[in-house]
Amino acid sequence: MRAKITYFITAAVLVFYFVLVGSRGLMLIRHGTPVTVTFGVAVLILPVIGVWFLWKNTQFVRRANALAAELDAEGGLPVDDLA
Repeated sequence: MRAKITYFITAAVLVFYFVLVGSRGLMLIRHGTPVTVTFGVAVLILPVIGVWFLWKNTQFVRRANALAAELDAEGGLPVDDLA
């Protein structure tokens, strides 16, 4: 459970960062000079890549958890006797 909480906190911080960086990119584009528009587009690309990565990572975690639950229900998980 602690890992899920940590993941959601990290994801929330990343989403906040993406919004902040995206707004800065839009401000640069609105400024209107060729240099600021170029920088603004470049700055907007980074949050898009970050959101895509976060989405794919979240999908992977959900699928892995579903697989682990299925294996646990079938008795396919190894016994954890390290403690």
